[in-house]
This record gives sequence, structure tokens and C-alpha cells, in this order.
Amino acid sequence: MWRINKSSRSGFVLLVFLFAALPILNVHSAIDPDLSPRVIAVSAFCAIGFLIFSRNPIEIPATYRNIGIVSIGIVLVTLFALLSSINPGDALAEWLRIFVIYSFAFISLVILRKSKPELYTILRFVSVGILIFSGFAIVQTMPIIEYLFNDKKISISSELASTLSNKNFFSEVLVLLLPASFFALLSDEKRFKALHLIAFILASFYILILASLSCWLAVAVALFVVGLAFLFGRSTKVAAGKKNSFAGIALVVGVIALGTVIFLKFPVGQNLKFKAEMMSKYLSDPTLLDQNVKTNNNSVFDRILMIRNSLKMIADHPLTGAGLNNWKLLYPSYGIGGTEVINSGAMNFEHPHNDYLLVFSEQGIIGLILYLLFFIFVFSVWITKWKSSGSNERSFLLVILFSVVAFLVISLFSYPRSRIYTPVLLMFIISLLFRKENENEKTFSIQPLVAIIAGVICLSCVIVTSIRLNSEVHAKKLIIAKMKRNFARVIRESEKIDPFWYPIEVNSTSIDWYRGMALFYSGQILPALKEYQKAVLKTPYHIRTLNDLATAYEQSGQPDSAIVYYKRALSISPELTDARLNLSATYFNQNKIDSAYQTINYLSGTNVNLNYRENYHKFMGVILSAKILDSLNASKDTMLINKMSTFVNDMPRMKKYIRDYSGKTIWPDVFKDVN
Repeated sequence: MWRINKSSRSGFVLLVFLFAALPILNVHSAIDPDLSPRVIAVSAFCAIGFLIFSRNPIEIPATYRNIGIVSIGIVLVTLFALLSSINPGDALAEWLRIFVIYSFAFISLVILRKSKPELYTILRFVSVGILIFSGFAIVQTMPIIEYLFNDKKISISSELASTLSNKNFFSEVLVLLLPASFFALLSDEKRFKALHLIAFILASFYILILASLSCWLAVAVALFVVGLAFLFGRSTKVAAGKKNSFAGIALVVGVIALGTVIFLKFPVGQNLKFKAEMMSKYLSDPTLLDQNVKTNNNSVFDRILMIRNSLKMIADHPLTGAGLNNWKLLYPSYGIGGTEVINSGAMNFEHPHNDYLLVFSEQGIIGLILYLLFFIFVFSVWITKWKSSGSNERSFLLVILFSVVAFLVISLFSYPRSRIYTPVLLMFIISLLFRKENENEKTFSIQPLVAIIAGVICLSCVIVTSIRLNSEVHAKKLIIAKMKRNFARVIRESEKIDPFWYPIEVNSTSIDWYRGMALFYSGQILPALKEYQKAVLKTPYHIRTLNDLATAYEQSGQPDSAIVYYKRALSISPELTDARLNLSATYFNQNKIDSAYQTINYLSGTNVNLNYRENYHKFMGVILSAKILDSLNASKDTMLINKMSTFVNDMPRMKKYIRDYSGKTIWPDVFKDVN
């Protein structure tokens, strides 16, 4: 066991904080229950650490120099990207989060070198962390077990997330912890075997049933890389692998058997098959990507849309990037569509689900190079350690290699960098490369002033994120009030949200839009207009904001401004039905009948959403009547005038015509319907 004395106390605090305190930290009253609370906790931990260590110069191993320099470069480039941010408060909060993540790597390194905890003590805390996360997940799994015993259809909800925000984040954390648990099971003392065995089984079970394809792929690639390293290092007789090979093989076979059962009983196989079919469809018929069809209502299409728009953004801002936290605001400007929920603006993406694309989009090629250099230098240190280490140390180096490779693979399909627990966990794992001091090891010093400045920045992150957390709690109440159409409550809650530090909520919708919407439906058109004007500055390509701003302009007697913003919304999402209907009505009210007709004629009556179908028929009927009457007024054919007048005034027949109408010109089709 680890005897805690004065010199080792800081190491014990670090492990308790990372594997016992952070896993249980969760604020359910916030929209994102785990992000801001954990950012506050990690920031406070780093601030205290920097201020404590600032009493004397901090000695750092020379092997960390390149990693440290690149970390500073990442922080500076991110700070430069902040200058182009549309919402500076939101972007500054993001910069502080990134600063804290790299600070945690430094603090962990210093603590591990000062306290020198035993390797197996660290591994036991890892297993405890898995058990804590899994304990919360077991409670959430009870309904699934009930389905299993009652032979009902099983579905894995995103709420199976332990204390994290969704199931994918939970799975990602388990993937990073899994190899340490496996290594501990094979090599720790017998009295701790049960702890590691239970942790390993639970981690494997949840990784399998959560069915995160990015995590499965990460495990496969990491195992392949570790296998190569193991084979090339066989001459050194890697201790844990040789000594416990039978136990290791038995565990792997057991996990494969468990995976087979889960694959057959749970809907994992169907999900995989569906995604494979969709990929095949898009490869064989790329034109599907440009159509608005129900087939596109799937995650594969969403990923392709995000990748396409990210590449366009990168092409526009290749060197310096589009600005920190701007991806979620700018990606709609490159066009959205394909499904009804995307067309309507009901779904907005915050990330491209690829950390490399996100960094490249927002920080340019320099930001991406620095981000990749960080990992290149980590691998460089790993190789140096591998060459100079003994057999048991090499065994643990394989654990570190697995976790780092898994993180890089997950980053191709998800956004672990944009969270807090997963990147902090990664930084701790990387810091383990530097935990032992050699007698002849070269070091360099960090001056106390640098540590004090870093501590103050981390303390600033505590304050800013606390403000954001309070705003987020009120934003959740605001959203609930909006769903209940309690507009007075929406306005009250919006006034409690800090407009600088929390200008937009998790769905990239401005708080000003919520206030404007509530005022509009309360009959206060001019105050609503002012709120929509503020909202469009914060979310310039948010199609709901553009549409509602246009409507407020139209309702306040400014049709020309309304037309500008309706057109802007339709340039982003041509299938935004209410904007198209509203624009046609605005044209009609200006007596621009042809423009009104051309606008509404883009839609097909048979495919219009049921929510808009009644208005579509009403608008189209009035517009067609006006268009026909204009033509009749210019006609000298008495028989034609009589027939068409009868048709225009015959509303049942007019409605049938609108429903069946599919042409691009009026008169030939109308003649067919006239008896």
C-alpha cells in the first residue's frame, strides 16, 4: 500500500481528484451537466498547484522541453484565433479551457515527480475510477436488463452516460482507462486482482454495449499498434505479457465471447449494417447528398455534411483559420439541407465531429501543425523511454501507447478535445512518461513568476466558467419555458443570463433570439425586432434567427428589409418552408405577383410538411388567383375570361389544382383542369 507522508501527499491528492472526485462531479440543472463543473474543478486544481509551486523555481526534465514549447505555441495560436471570433466572451472562455488542459499536464508532471507514487498505486486508482463511472451506469442500465429478461426490443439510450453528457463520452473515457486496468489485472498483487477484474469486465461490457464505432475502431487500431511494438520488442521479454500470457488470452477470449452475445442480442449489428448500407448508397449515388429526402435522415449524412462544410471553410481560411469558436456559427453559410429537421433549423451542429477539422477550420494550418506536433513529440519521448527501459517499464509504456493512439483515432470521428475529462485524462497519462527521475537527468527551471501568471489565468477560468455555469442553468430553464410557451418566464430567465460570457446556448442559438421570440409572441413587435437584430450579430447564419428577424421587419412595416433577410435564410436552406411562404407573402403584399409566384412555386404541394400545408394551399390559391386575374385583365378572349373566372372562383377545384400542380408555367396546366 502507499504510505502517505508529507512528500507524497500531493500525489495522493492528484489521484483522488482525478479518479474519485471528478467522476462524481455533475450538475443536472445545467444543459451540459459535466462540462462546466469539471472545468471549474480542474481550473481550481491547477490554480492552487501553480501558486503552491511558485514558491521556488520548478525543475522540469529536459525531455519535456519540446512538448512544453509546443503547448505554449498552441495556447498562443489559439489566443490569436480569438481575435477573429464573432462572440469574444464565448471564445475567451474556450481559450481558458484549452489553457487549463495543457496546464494540467504540467501540474501532473510536477506532482508525479515530487511525490513519486508507485505505479500500482496509480493503477488501483484507475480501477477505482472505472468502478465509480460504472456504478452510475449500472443504475442507468437497469431498464435494459428488464428488456433483456422480458425479451423486449432493446435500445441503448444516449442517457446511458454515467456522469458524463452522453454515451459516446462515457465510452471514450473507458477506452482510455481500459489498458491500465488490463495491465494491472495481469501484474498487480493478488489481493487487488478482484478490483482490477471487475473494473476490466465492466469497462469492456460498456464499451461493447454503447456501440460507439469510433471507440471500437480506436481499440482495434490501438491494439494493432501495441501489437507491433510488442513484437518488435520481444527480445526484451516484456514481463507482463510473458508472465501472464495465458490469463491475458483467456480474458481476451472472454471479451470476444461477451461481444458476440451483445452483438447478437443488442441492436449493435443492425446499426452497423445500416451505416454500412448508407455509406454504400452515398458512394454509389453521390447525388443523394444534394437532395432533400427521408433517406438522408441518418448520422452518416450528418457527418458528410459537416465534413463538406468544414473543407469549404478551410479553403476560405487556410492560414489563420476562421476564428476560435466560429465553426458552429459559420458552417451553415456553406449551405445546409438534406433532411426536414436540418432544413427547418431545428438541428444545429457545434462541432464537425473531427477534432483535426475543427482545429484546421478555426486556427488554420499553423494551429493544426502545432496540435499534431504535440503528439509527435509525445511519441518521440515514448520511443526514447522504450529504448532505455527495462522489461516491466516497457510493459507499462505499452499502456500509455494504447491510450494515446486511441485518443488520436477517436478524434477522427468525435470531439474529445472539446470536452474536459477526456483530454485531462490524456494529459495525466502523458505525464506518466516523466514520473521517474534519473540521476543524470537533465532539467530546466520554470521561474516562479511564470507559475504565478499561469495560476492567475487558471483562477480567471474558475470565475468565467462559474458565470457560464450559472447562465447555463438559467438557459435550461429558459428552454423548458419556451417549450411550455411560457413567454414571460422565457424573458425573466433570459435576463439572468450573462450576455457576454454566455451569448449562445448549446444548440448555437442566441439567448437574444429566445428573448425576441418571447416578445414577438407576446405582441411586442418592435422590442422583439431589436432583440432579433442583436441575435443576428451573434449568430449571423442561424436560419431561424434570419427568418424571425425578417418576419419582425415585415410586421413592423419594413418589407424591403424583410425580403433581404428571408433571401439570406433561403440562400442557406432553400427548403426552409416558412421563410419561403413568408417571402412569397411579402412579395404579394407589395403587389409583386410574379416574384411571389416564383418564390412559392419552388415548393411542391404534395411534399410540403403537414404543419405548413394549409398555409401553402391558402397562399398558392391567392397568388394563382391574382396571377390569373392579371392575365385575364390583359386578355380580349371573352370565352377564356369566363372559363378562367369560373375556375378562379371555384375554391374546391382551385385547391385540387394546387395539390396536383407540378408545372413551371400556369396557363397550360390550368387549361387541363378547366372543363
